[in-house]
Amino acid sequence: MRYNTSSSRRFTAAHKAIVTAPISGDWDMTEVDGDEELQDLCEHVKTLELELQQLQQRLDGQSQRSTPFRTSTAPVSSVITTLTTAQSMADDDLPIPKEWNLTIVNGHLRLETGINTLSDLMQYGLFDPTSSSRIPYLSPFGSNSTVHFELKHDSMISQALFILRKHGIFNNHSSLHNPNNFRQTHPSQWGHRHQSPIHYQHDLDHPLALPSTPFSPIPSSSTPPSDSSSCCSDSAPPIQLSATTNHCPESIVDQLVQQYFLCHNPTMPLLHEATFMTHYTKQPGMTDPTRSGTTTTATTATSSPSSASTFYSTSTTPASPTSTASTSTTNGFISPHNPVTLAICCFMSVSYCSHIPFTSHQKREYGEYFYVACREQIDDLFDDPSPLRQLEVLMSINFLYKFMLLTLQFKDARKLATLGFLIANGLSKQAALQTFSIEEKELASRHKILASMTFGAMEFLCVKRLDDITPKKVPLTPLPGESAMTVSVLHLYQYLFDLILHHDCVVIMQQIQRVIIGEVGQVTLELMVRFEQTCLDWWRNLPKKWRYCEHPYDTSAKHAIEQCDYDQALMAHNNLLAMTLGVYTNLLYPQTTTNQVVDMIQKRAMMMTLNCCELIIVVADRLKVVSNFCGYACDYALRVCDCLQNLFIHSKKTSDKSTLARILKYIERCYSDLNCDILADHRVPSEMSLVSSPSNTVYSETPVIYTNYPLPAHALVFDVISSSAKNIGHELPEIPSP
Repeated sequence: MRYNTSSSRRFTAAHKAIVTAPISGDWDMTEVDGDEELQDLCEHVKTLELELQQLQQRLDGQSQRSTPFRTSTAPVSSVITTLTTAQSMADDDLPIPKEWNLTIVNGHLRLETGINTLSDLMQYGLFDPTSSSRIPYLSPFGSNSTVHFELKHDSMISQALFILRKHGIFNNHSSLHNPNNFRQTHPSQWGHRHQSPIHYQHDLDHPLALPSTPFSPIPSSSTPPSDSSSCCSDSAPPIQLSATTNHCPESIVDQLVQQYFLCHNPTMPLLHEATFMTHYTKQPGMTDPTRSGTTTTATTATSSPSSASTFYSTSTTPASPTSTASTSTTNGFISPHNPVTLAICCFMSVSYCSHIPFTSHQKREYGEYFYVACREQIDDLFDDPSPLRQLEVLMSINFLYKFMLLTLQFKDARKLATLGFLIANGLSKQAALQTFSIEEKELASRHKILASMTFGAMEFLCVKRLDDITPKKVPLTPLPGESAMTVSVLHLYQYLFDLILHHDCVVIMQQIQRVIIGEVGQVTLELMVRFEQTCLDWWRNLPKKWRYCEHPYDTSAKHAIEQCDYDQALMAHNNLLAMTLGVYTNLLYPQTTTNQVVDMIQKRAMMMTLNCCELIIVVADRLKVVSNFCGYACDYALRVCDCLQNLFIHSKKTSDKSTLARILKYIERCYSDLNCDILADHRVPSEMSLVSSPSNTVYSETPVIYTNYPLPAHALVFDVISSSAKNIGHELPEIPSP
C-alpha cells in the first residue's frame, strides 16, 4: 500500500477537530448510526495518522542528514561527524524488537500477535532485510546446511557443449556455419534441385503424384542418392515410397502430413486436425476426397467454418523473377503449400517415425527442401501485423526446431526461438481481446508453452542464461473434434506442468543448470527433502489410470511396469523419472565431503541415480511394445548413458564395488541401443575425433568434419559416445553396412 503523507497532513489539519472531538452529545456516533465499530475505526485512523507523521519526520530527518553527500564542499572530518551523529540518531529511532506469538495449525504457521501499528507491519513484513529485529526463518535443518556441488569431470553433454562453443556454433564465428543471412547460405550441398523452374500443381494426372499407399517398411540404406536421378522426369512414379528412390519432395507432402496426424499429433496435439485438414484440401488440386486417406479424413471431420477459412494462408501467388518464395534451392520452383504444411513436412522428414523409411541422405535432402521453402515464406510474414498470420508463423517455427538442431544450426534456432517467444507473448494479448476463435486461442496457448520452453533452452545452451524463463501455467482445453486419447493426453500434460512449474522444482533446477555449465550449485538438505516430497505427492495425486505402482522410485516398480499396457501411464512415469534423474545425477560431487549432511545427500543421489536409470530403461522397453504412436519414442539412451558413466566413475573412486557390475550392465545396454540408433554412415573415425583431441589443439578445417555428414548432430553424438566409452575401457562394435 502506498501512503500519500502530504495529503495525510492536510487531512489532519482540516479535520483535527472532528477526529479528536469527544464522542459525546451531538457527536455521539453510537447514537447517530448505532454502529459501535465506527468508534474503533476512528481511533484506528488517529493511530495511523500519528504513525504517518512519525514516518514523515523520519524521512525528513534522513533527507537532511544526507545533505553532506550531495555537497562536496564539506570537509572530511565534518562528514564523518555527521555520519556518526546520523547513526546514533538512527539507532535511537529503531523500535524495540517485538515478540511474535506463532502457532502451527494443520502444518501452517499462524501469527497470533496482532499488528496494530505501521511499525509492527514494517517489522513483520521484513522491509529491511539487514535489520536485526526481523523474524528468523524457521527450519528444522538450521541455516548452515547449504552444500555446494560442481562437476568433477566432463559428462557427454558438457563435452558436446564445449565442442559447439569452442567452434562458434552458438555465435557468428562458426567454422561449421558462417551465415551472413539466410538466403546466402542456401542452397547447400543437400538441397533438392528441380531440373527446371516449374509450378507444380496437385493433380491426379501429374506424373509426380503418388498413390495413397502407406509407407512401406523398407530397410534403410546409407547409399547417397544418385546425381542423375531427376524428380521431373517423365517416367512413371513408383507405386510406393521406397527408401532407395529419390522422389520430388512435393510428391510426398500428402503422405508426410497423413503420417504426422497418425503418429505424432495424437500425443503432442499442436494442431487441430479438423481445422487444418479442411483448409488443406482447399489448396489447388486437393479437393478430391479420394486422393488419399488424409483427404478422406478431412472431409469427415468437423471444424469451425470461420477459422477454417482464414486460419492457414496459401502460397498460390504466381512466380516472378523477384519472388521471395522458395526458389533458392529449387531452381525457381514455387511450392503451393502454406508454411505450416511445409514445416510439418520438414519435421517428419527428419523424424524417427518408423513408418518413414528414409535414408540419412533422404532425411537431409527432403528436410532441407521443406525447411528452405518454409523459412522463405515465414521470413516474409514476420512483419505482417495480422494475428492469424503471426499465429501461423509461431506454429511453423515450432515445427522447424528438430531439423535445425540435427543440422547444428543453433544460431538460427536461437533467432527463431526469440522471435517465436515474442510472437507468442503478443498473441496472448490478442487472445485476451477476443480476436481469436476458440480453436485459434487454444492453439496459441499450446504453442506459447512450447515457445517459452524452447526459448529458455536456447538461451541456456547458447549464452548460459540462467534467468527463470519458464512458461506460466495455462489451462489446456480440448477442442471440438479431438479424440478421447488427445483429451486424455492434454489432461496428463496439465498434471506434468503442475510438477515442472512447482516452486520447489523450479528452484532446484536453476541450481542444477549452474552445475551443468560448470558453475557451482547450492542445494540445501531442506530443498532436497521438499523436492522429493513434492514429486512423491504429485505421483500419489495422479488419477489411478496413470498410477500403476505406489513407489515410483523403487526397483520393485519394474514388475508393475512390465504388466502395464497403458502408454500414457508409462509416459507419466517416464517424465517423473527423467526430471528426478536430471537432479540427482548432478549432486554426486560436492565440494567437501566432511559434513554429515553432505554424506547424506551424496548417498541418496547415488541410489536415486541408479534406480531412475534402471526404471527408465524398463519403461522405454515397455513403451516399444504397447505404444502404436511414434510420438511416444523415448529418447532415453543418451541421457541415461551419460548419467550411468558419471555414476560409474564416482563408484570407482569411492571403492563402491557392489554396484559396479550393475552399472556396467546398464551402460553396455545403452551403448547397444545408441549404436543401433546412429546410422553407420555417421561414424566419425577415431583419428578425426574432436572429443579425444588435445584441448589445446588449434583447429582450422577440422570442425567441418561434422558437416560432411547428412545429420551433423548424429556425427557429434557418435564422436562423444565413442570417446566416452573408451574412457571407461569399452569399444562400440562396428555395424556392418546393409
